[in-house]
Amino acid sequence: MGDVFLGQIHLSLSSLSLTGPHPPRSYQAWYSLRPRSEYSPLKIGSMRLLLIYHEDYILTSTTYQPLLNLLVNSITEPDFQDTSLCILNEVSKDRSAMGLCIVNLFLQLNKFEELAHRLITVEVTSTSDPNTLFRGNSVASKVIDEFMKVVGQTYLHRTLQPCIDEIFEVKRSCEIDQSKLSEGENIDLNMVTLK
Repeated sequence: MGDVFLGQIHLSLSSLSLTGPHPPRSYQAWYSLRPRSEYSPLKIGSMRLLLIYHEDYILTSTTYQPLLNLLVNSITEPDFQDTSLCILNEVSKDRSAMGLCIVNLFLQLNKFEELAHRLITVEVTSTSDPNTLFRGNSVASKVIDEFMKVVGQTYLHRTLQPCIDEIFEVKRSCEIDQSKLSEGENIDLNMVTLK
């Protein structure tokens, strides 16, 4: 769709009743999209969006130092299953977000390799069926998933972005799905274009 203007809406967060002594966990509402000008004859329609708003309080780094030490020391503990890292996995509501935080923390400290080695070792030695390795909600599976997203995204942008940009610039059809072809398009010609 590119840069096609679909409509706009301006919301003030203070008008959404998200604050107070007991703010709601979620807030649902419908808003109509508006044209840029109130005098526009266009009827734009509506769009349903899921927006997530987080308000985080960030304290000084010294405040987090005891927690940091506890998490980093987890990878050298002999009974890894009872460490703060594993307990954190058990109490987290959003294990993917928790995994991302752990990945970023250990990457920043240049200790991710140690963490990954320990997590993988524990996962492999504690699994009786090799078909279930890294398929559950374990710390290892979440941390490895998030690591691949963090590192993989940069890799994909570097390797695929030039090719994708070229396809968009040339503006030749590359569609090879029969159900999505426009009238007059040919799958064989589109395959040649892609090659």
